[in-house]
Amino acid sequence: MVATGQARSVRDFLTVAFSHVGIDDWASFVRTDPAFFRPVEANMQVGDASKAHRDLGWSATVSFDEIAGRMVDHHTNPPVR
Repeated sequence: MVATGQARSVRDFLTVAFSHVGIDDWASFVRTDPAFFRPVEANMQVGDASKAHRDLGWSATVSFDEIAGRMVDHHTNPPVR
């Protein structure tokens, strides 16, 4: 996996993924368990792809929204094997 340098939250992912299938109110479909919340003092974690860009000329070409949409599509219509 290669990073984009952009910080996104689980809420961001849920908003995009549910919106991809026409659901705007994802909160009514999702349960949260505080046992899995990170402590408030946790540092933000953002991937750094500068080495891949520098050494390989790589840069991200697929947006966060597109990745989330592809994941939803794959889950709802998995490839036939």
